[in-house]
Amino acid sequence: MIADGSRAFLRGVVAAGLAFLLGYASAAAHVSILPEHLVPGSEAKLTFRVPVEREVATTGLEISFPEDLEVLLFQPKPGWTYEVVRDSSGRITGVIWSGGQIRPGEFDEFTVLVRIPDREGQLALTARQTYADGQVVTWEGEEAPVVTISAEAASPSAARSGTGWLRWAPALLAWAAVLAISVAAGGRAWTRRGPR
Repeated sequence: MIADGSRAFLRGVVAAGLAFLLGYASAAAHVSILPEHLVPGSEAKLTFRVPVEREVATTGLEISFPEDLEVLLFQPKPGWTYEVVRDSSGRITGVIWSGGQIRPGEFDEFTVLVRIPDREGQLALTARQTYADGQVVTWEGEEAPVVTISAEAASPSAARSGTGWLRWAPALLAWAAVLAISVAAGGRAWTRRGPR
């Protein structure tokens, strides 16, 4: 049998692994864009998916658009109002949705019609998620919502289904490591004490 100390160690290792996975899942659930792949120069509908990661409702969303993305139209959303942000030339540089609420444990989606730049590469946007308690979480840099522009892009659904699992690869590897450590520790304890 496994000694009490080893049993406690195994419980600690598994608990740490679960905590890591929960933390990773939360980090992976930030504001994202659908579809993830688009063709250069195309007219497309971009949908911003907004999950609530805290025990506080989300009450606002602000999106800042890059210079080479042309925003054409906004889809009305019941319960929400939006304010269009423009620069001195009249170009749309952002939008702010407010007045509604996304409760904890839920998500919602906000949609705009755009013209994709006539180039290949990545298109990163900045999202600011406002919570009911006044906290604002900014998704930018490595956590920014990103669209990949490619002339070779397949249909958006096919592109997502082919690569979406990769975002979970670190979590899967971490869980495999937790299991390996647990098995190894259990084996050492068994060898030291032997069966009874």
